[in-house]
Amino acid sequence: MNKKRLQIMVGLVVGFITVITTIGISPTPVSAQAYPAPDVFTNSANCFRNIIQTGDLYCLVRYELPTFTTATPPPATPEAWCKELVNTDGCIADPVEPTQETSLVTNAAFITLYKDCSAPPTDCSTGDIQSQVRMPRINHSIGGVYISDASTITWGDTSVNACVESSDLLFSVQSSDCLVVAWNTAEDNQTDQRDQLGRTLLDELRNVEANRNLPFNSYVANSYLSTGARVLALEALSVMDQIIPAYFQAASETALIVPYATPVGSLALQVSIDATAAATDIPAAFVDLGDTVAGVSGGAMATVFFGILASLFFFWVYSRTGDYVLPAAGFITVGMIGIWTRGPTVSVVAVAAVVMSMIAAMFILRKISA
Repeated sequence: MNKKRLQIMVGLVVGFITVITTIGISPTPVSAQAYPAPDVFTNSANCFRNIIQTGDLYCLVRYELPTFTTATPPPATPEAWCKELVNTDGCIADPVEPTQETSLVTNAAFITLYKDCSAPPTDCSTGDIQSQVRMPRINHSIGGVYISDASTITWGDTSVNACVESSDLLFSVQSSDCLVVAWNTAEDNQTDQRDQLGRTLLDELRNVEANRNLPFNSYVANSYLSTGARVLALEALSVMDQIIPAYFQAASETALIVPYATPVGSLALQVSIDATAAATDIPAAFVDLGDTVAGVSGGAMATVFFGILASLFFFWVYSRTGDYVLPAAGFITVGMIGIWTRGPTVSVVAVAAVVMSMIAAMFILRKISA
């Protein structure tokens, strides 16, 4: 019986990991195209510093990867960047509204931060690449470049450009559009830089809303980011809702009249983890998975994922041992692994550890009394 339970649990874990790999992590194969890349446009580029840890740099970029070129839709076949999607549903509709904007083939387009750019606004290829990230989606949207250690970049350097550019391997002719980044004038401290980031994010998403011809308040309502805007914001920076939570709305109206007090300062371990996670594609994979599967944030999706793994481990060990101590230890261990993907936060795991410790204490006391 125990062997059968184990086989079922292993099957569930393997199945869940397969879904993660297929939807959120596995890249779509890229093959070279014998035609020029579609046009790209960099609409704005605003940079911020010290938003997660001292010495970091983050540049928020608003861009457009056009979805069609025909003057009067609908086009007969998918055009522009719609043509580069794996799923082209909605690309020959009127109006053109691709249903899977994020299904862009892997490494088809990038946001690149250059220093010493010599020929803006169309070409920075001779400049020094500071960082490069894949484009999250087509159409009007936002993206971002995060550098945990920006010591090689001088704040205010006018040779620093943010470029939206196509792959130089995928297309016969590359397209590129560069813009000198704007260095904000807020005070050089984390609180003011984060506040400026929040206000800039609101403005940029209002512009995206207008450029997409969406109804008013679709993305920004009463100076709060809506659920749809949250998806775009987390694509631009996977921990955006963690560093500027005051700019996100959790529901359609205020859930609490009197807010809870928030601690002053940040947990050093959490800050370090946030910086490490932001530099990888893993949080972005959970963002895509959460949006696709359940319409939740990447952090919530990662928490659910590792919560399921931890629970399976707990029940498996309990079925073999019959006590709670080892299963509880295993539950916490799996949860701690999840911390490094920006799933459960340090605080969540700490609370879980306290709860599991209480269970272990009850077990020990029961044995003593016996």
